[in-house]
Amino acid sequence: MTHVLLVGNPNCGKTTLFNALTGDNQRIGNWPGVTVEKKTGQIPLAQGCIEITDLPGVYSLISNMDGLSQDEQIATHSIANLAADCIINVVDACHLERHLYLTSQILELGKPVVLALNMMDVAESRGISIDIKKLSELLGCAVIPLQAHKNLGVKELLAQLQNLPKVNPPIELPLNESVRATLNSIENQLIAAGYQANFAYYASLRLAEGDSYLVDPILLKTMTLELENEPGLDIFLADARYNKIHQIVSGSQKKRSDASENFTAKLDRIFLHRFLALPIFFG
Repeated sequence: MTHVLLVGNPNCGKTTLFNALTGDNQRIGNWPGVTVEKKTGQIPLAQGCIEITDLPGVYSLISNMDGLSQDEQIATHSIANLAADCIINVVDACHLERHLYLTSQILELGKPVVLALNMMDVAESRGISIDIKKLSELLGCAVIPLQAHKNLGVKELLAQLQNLPKVNPPIELPLNESVRATLNSIENQLIAAGYQANFAYYASLRLAEGDSYLVDPILLKTMTLELENEPGLDIFLADARYNKIHQIVSGSQKKRSDASENFTAKLDRIFLHRFLALPIFFG
C-alpha cells in the first residue's frame, strides 16, 4: 500500500481534492490524545491501494510559533514523523507565491512531492498564467494543474502517484558562506548521531528557524551555542526563502497588464506571512 499525506494552506481546496480522490472510501476519527478530526481515505487501483491522510491546513512547518493552533501542531509534527511514500502539496494557483513558502519546507524533507496546483480556472479568469513545465523544473518536483471542484486533473494526479521518484531535491536557498557552514555543521552532527541524511538536513533548518523538537536534547546544547553565532538566523532564512520563491514565481507566472494585483495582494508577502511580519511588528 502507498501512503500519501495531503498537505496545504487553509482554504486551498485540499478537502475538496481529498473528497474527489477518495469518494466514499473515507474514515473519520481523531488524532491520538486530542479531539482534532483525522480523515483518511483509500483509493483502490489495479496496481495496488493508495491510502491518503488529509492533514489539517498549515502555513509553515515551524511548530513552536506563538498562536499556533492544535491543528497546525498536529500537521507539522505529522509531516515530519509519519511514514509516507509521497506528499501531495495542494497550492492555490491564485496565490502561488504565498503558498510556495510551505512547499519549499516540504521539499526539504527529501520525500517524493507532487504539487497539486488547484483553482487553475479561477487563476486564469484573473489573468494569471502559469507555465506548468517551467514551475516543475524550478521546484524540482511534479506539478499537476487541477480544478478539484470540477474533478479535472484528478486522473492525472493519480497517474503521477503511480510514477513517483525515490526522492525530490530541496530548493537551494541563497545563503551566505557563514550561514551555510553553520547549517552544514549541525547537519553533519545529526548524521553522525544516526539521523538519516535527508532528515538531518530538514531538522537542521527547522532548528535554525527556532524549532528544536526534532533534535535530541543531548545534542541540542552544542548546536544552540553554534546558532548563537548567527543572530537573527530565523529571519535571515525566512527572507532567503521568500527571495528564492519570488524568483521561482517570476520565472513561471505571468499576469495580464489589466490583472494587476490589488493593494491587499501586493502586501501579502509582507503582512500575511508569520515570519516576515516579525521585523515590522518589532521594528
